[in-house]
Amino acid sequence: MNNIKVAAYQMQVSNDIEANFAKIKAGIERAAGSGAKIIALPECALPGYPSYYGITSSDINHVRIAELNAEVCDVAAANNIWVALGTIVMSSEGLLNSALVIADDGSIAGRYDKLHLMPEDKKIFAPGVGAYTFDMEDDVRFGVLICYDIRFPEPFRYLREQGAQFIVVILNACNGDTWKIPVLEGAFRTRASENSCYIVAANAAGPLQMATSRICTPLGLDLASANQDREEMLISDLDLTKTDSGYFFDRRLDQFKIWANFESLVGDD
Repeated sequence: MNNIKVAAYQMQVSNDIEANFAKIKAGIERAAGSGAKIIALPECALPGYPSYYGITSSDINHVRIAELNAEVCDVAAANNIWVALGTIVMSSEGLLNSALVIADDGSIAGRYDKLHLMPEDKKIFAPGVGAYTFDMEDDVRFGVLICYDIRFPEPFRYLREQGAQFIVVILNACNGDTWKIPVLEGAFRTRASENSCYIVAANAAGPLQMATSRICTPLGLDLASANQDREEMLISDLDLTKTDSGYFFDRRLDQFKIWANFESLVGDD
């Protein structure tokens, strides 16, 4: 496949998981109706981002969240679309800030757990281990990262080394310092350009976004971008042949070696 249509839903996220689920369902149906093969939803789109609401780990209804995670799988299958769902997962290590990657048949293709935790995250979540790529049909490969990960080039480079043609970044970067807008949006463009891949970034819709949602080309240009603090759906066609050349391929690998052996850190969980 040389082209794929993708969607990034800049969604209003609250601490009402039932209301969030209703928005997610409607968003998936809308994206699928437009012909998108995958939709990216914000960080903690289903449960809401706990630190914004003064919620502690003991307040989180992980049982109901798990039930609704399964219902999102059913919605994905009914609409024949892949979903990158921002959610919370209970593991043997504790609660995880996760992106559940759901295939278009409703099966769980895998999960990415946020590697880089903000100080408020650390009060609730255990850190993730490893970064992964996911394969769609027709040799389409992508990776998923979460919010604060955008500040660090290593996981993006690692995913690109593993063949990711586009990288989904889900965020809940709101309620904060709006001076970060040009910095974070510049980071999206830089990660795309330096890795010659597309970036599909879906942030929550505010209030006070620290970055707006956007889809960036392998040249680091905006293919689509959302308005500030407004619920919007971005839909774009990605020409994957444009990931076959670019700055990523001009690196002097004989001069620099980057150690990024995530596989050795991955356990069975």
